[in-house]
Amino acid sequence: MNADSFIVSMIAMPEIDAYYDEHSKIDTLIRRGGRYALDDLEKNVYARKVDSLLNIMYKAILREYATDTLFIRAFKNSQRAWLAFRDAQLSAIMPPRDHSFYGQIESFCRDSFFALVTQRRIEELLPWYRGIDEGDNLCGSYKVNPK
Repeated sequence: MNADSFIVSMIAMPEIDAYYDEHSKIDTLIRRGGRYALDDLEKNVYARKVDSLLNIMYKAILREYATDTLFIRAFKNSQRAWLAFRDAQLSAIMPPRDHSFYGQIESFCRDSFFALVTQRRIEELLPWYRGIDEGDNLCGSYKVNPK
């Protein structure tokens, strides 16, 4: 699966649609030449875009569930914990070292891992964002979409 096609097929929202329209140039580069076809600047742009998408989804979920204060508190705690996990995970993948250790690809690799970890979080937020189908017995705090 290419770097961000998993999100494109799952989400429909004006802000997110605009994100992908603007992002199609990078997506095209990825499909044409693989991840390593991107230079550092373009990869940094991609990592920032994925982070922006996560923030859009997070805020949309907060708006959608605003009346459920117990959920909102737990969800915000979850996001804070995830941010700490993300930072620790990135440090484990690429421990802080002298820049000569990683060479010229350091920022490219950091941005790639940042985007990957963030994409995984986006996938985790999708059930809250999209809801789940009516009849799913494991609904928890997810909104239920009527059939």
